[in-house]
Amino acid sequence: MSLREILSFLINPLPVLYLLLLAGVIFLILRKKKVARWFFLLSGFWFVAITTSPFPRFVVSRLENRYPPLISLPVTDTSRPVNILVLGGGHTHDLRFPPNDQLSINALGRLAEGIRLYRQLPHSRLITSGYAGKEDVSQAMVMYRTALQLGVDSSRLAFQEEPRITWHEALVYREKFDTTVPLIIVTDAIHMPRAMMLFRKAGLHPVAAPTNHYIKKGFYRPKPDISLGASNTKMLEAALHEVVGLAWGQLRYNKTK
Repeated sequence: MSLREILSFLINPLPVLYLLLLAGVIFLILRKKKVARWFFLLSGFWFVAITTSPFPRFVVSRLENRYPPLISLPVTDTSRPVNILVLGGGHTHDLRFPPNDQLSINALGRLAEGIRLYRQLPHSRLITSGYAGKEDVSQAMVMYRTALQLGVDSSRLAFQEEPRITWHEALVYREKFDTTVPLIIVTDAIHMPRAMMLFRKAGLHPVAAPTNHYIKKGFYRPKPDISLGASNTKMLEAALHEVVGLAWGQLRYNKTK
């Protein structure tokens, strides 16, 4: 496990809760009841914070609002070539299912957004990305096959199977494709700030096309919007993972030309 993964784990909502409770138990055993009470009180406050919606929604919105959805096309001349790079989002190569059902929900959402943009840009090329992990087929290939089945022209499809992390996706793209062609990258809205930072560090200047937003406002939403549930904890966990990733990317990776 890398240092980044360890840090990401340690600041996740549930491990923090467990550590606070454990500290309280230890001080209780040591007969330091006053200190133990403070840790139990902190763990109670933390539990409320991570399971109710205001705090998780605030942290997530700070990330998701950095880049707006790509509604207007980034090029005025649609006859120009454009590359649309769909970043990897997870898969399982289970042959019982069609390719689209082998993709994670996140990956399928990213691919759908990539195809939406592909349909609007007649001379665009859709590029799927992602390595195999523990599977025998890469997620880039599973997304590629899904795109074919959804009607994407094979002559306007490409893939990069090598990248394991976002930084590698930027470096491999730079090596394999023409960097003078305008580039759109598609990934989750919460992940987009980190992706844009890393692609820029790799010397690329992409346009952001975020998707899979956590924070969505319907026509009617009660105010204040306060809900309780595990989904809030999961949302906060995703946000804290990105915060660690942003900090790690700033420190770990140098800008390249």
